[in-house]
Amino acid sequence: MTPPRVAATEGQRARVRQAFAAFRHQLSACRLDPEQRLAVSDLGSLRAFLGAHCEERPYVRGLIAAGRVEVALGRGDEPEDPILAEWQRRSLTYARSYYEGLLGGSLEDAGRPETPTLGVVRLATAAILRAEKAATVAVLAGARYPELALDRAWRQVLAARDDDALDAPSLDLLAACREAMELAGEVSDRALSYLAQLVSTAAAEGASQCAGSLVVLSLSGNREVMECRARVHLSGALAAGFELLDRHGRGVRFQLVSASRRGEANWVEISFSVADLPCVGYATYGLRPTDRFPEPSALNETPPAAGSALALQTPVQAGPLPAELDLVSVDAPNLTLVALKPAAEGDVLVRVQECEGRAVNAVAAFGGGLEQIWRADARERKVADLPAPLFGWRRAPRVPLTLGPFESTHLVVALRRFAPAGEPVALGPTGEPYRPLYCRYWDHNLGAAPIGNMPLGLWTNGTLPLGQNTRLPVNLSNDSPDREFTGAVQVLAPEGWMVRPRQIPYRVPAGSQALYEIAVNVPEGAPPCFVRLEAQADGVTIQDVLPVGEILPLEVTLTRDDGGFTVTLANPNPDYVEGQVALITPPDTWQAIEPRMQAFRIEAKGSAELRFTTEGDLSRTWAVAKVAWYGRVEYVRENER
Repeated sequence: MTPPRVAATEGQRARVRQAFAAFRHQLSACRLDPEQRLAVSDLGSLRAFLGAHCEERPYVRGLIAAGRVEVALGRGDEPEDPILAEWQRRSLTYARSYYEGLLGGSLEDAGRPETPTLGVVRLATAAILRAEKAATVAVLAGARYPELALDRAWRQVLAARDDDALDAPSLDLLAACREAMELAGEVSDRALSYLAQLVSTAAAEGASQCAGSLVVLSLSGNREVMECRARVHLSGALAAGFELLDRHGRGVRFQLVSASRRGEANWVEISFSVADLPCVGYATYGLRPTDRFPEPSALNETPPAAGSALALQTPVQAGPLPAELDLVSVDAPNLTLVALKPAAEGDVLVRVQECEGRAVNAVAAFGGGLEQIWRADARERKVADLPAPLFGWRRAPRVPLTLGPFESTHLVVALRRFAPAGEPVALGPTGEPYRPLYCRYWDHNLGAAPIGNMPLGLWTNGTLPLGQNTRLPVNLSNDSPDREFTGAVQVLAPEGWMVRPRQIPYRVPAGSQALYEIAVNVPEGAPPCFVRLEAQADGVTIQDVLPVGEILPLEVTLTRDDGGFTVTLANPNPDYVEGQVALITPPDTWQAIEPRMQAFRIEAKGSAELRFTTEGDLSRTWAVAKVAWYGRVEYVRENER
């Protein structure tokens, strides 16, 4: 198989650099002509520009206040597809958060962004929406909402664009969507694991006959029949075999997907259909011991559908949560519960959309202890109270809904917490695992800013010629609306160089910037190396880097064997380098290859090998190693140097 374009993956890197040049030209024109306006079509590039050149922030804010900035997000219509419609809504939400919340502008007349060139973006968006639902259910049971992880996932799919292809994704688009899906999958898995520990599976129908249970979490948004996969560990009474019982105690047919009978790894993976589950909620299925089991010939390798339910094995146990929970459901087949996520003041946002093009009168039922409900506008602000009876677990309050073709409605609900709140459990990563964070992420074609959205930026601009004393700006930008950052910038240069100062104490108020300066005297005849500027924020090192002299590219090779891929890196430079390697492969291989990305540090004249392991036969799969370091990026195919 042939990998997607390599040469065309200059995408984001080239686009942002072109935008920087255009912004500089337009700002010069605005200073000369009071009638000139600043035109912006990409807020992501504007954010990057005002970070790297934060000395321009006050002037741009002044242009915005004077009505001299025109933002055009696009001419997209509201999509009929509920997943793509939600992609567009979130794109608008993020745009407003930055342009209106941080810069003080308005996007009322900016249009709508065009919805995505490509199924992989829709697939990743759907995975994030399922993760939001899973996390919201877990939060109502006392977990901590994974704000940073899902924020990063959203920003990756919203930043994903492919300027030169209509029919196939680029390498960087695939890498961004894989990261978004991995973050969403981790959140969903952690949420299910957390809930499964609390569910009283002993209260399920037929539990007295069972030696184990499956907690099945439904996140589909409608009551369609779904495929579910589960791994069942064969121990104790289940060692010889089992039957699967649904939540009513009736037998359920299942197929064997895979099996392991090696030592303690004694398990089977099964696939089965689930029906009559809530749009969002869970049910308990039973594992009843038997003395028979499907033969290996029944192995079925069909992958689960995108809307599959999640399931996790638990013992038959008592717990604070009921055996089943119908948190939110809608009763019309042409309605989809698109979004369920936390809202302001501890409430929950529920968004329902008609998805077949016909008007409908329906009912939304809330089994999670509804306390109050409000209609909301498209910006998720409460606009009207709705009467709601306060029923308990067994009687779900019902709210009438009337929607036109492809119309959506927004509800904000206050739901009773249905488990005692204990120590909050994290449902996703809270920081970037690949450190230090190189601040010019767009030069690495990484899509969005790292986890946390890099509220503190550290930037320098200029060159360091040999034998000269050079003054360089050191700029810090704070994109947080409510946090002040204090600390010290460390200037890391070779010993013996004259650098003044080597440490810069800073204080950057919320939404502001701070400008400093350093002087660096590079000795005549200095070997090629790097001057690094570093600062700490939230326990993470943020870094900008300037090269000195002629820096040679890394030597990179990608090879494969039966167990996976190996990326070999050699550093010909007389200074150490840091960066990341991502292995980019087709979407249908993502679950069979790990990790997605690895960080590296290679000492001067040194080398390193990074291993990516695989499961199954991937001999016909293409793979590309993407190597990014200090603003450089390279794409290497197998046996290509």
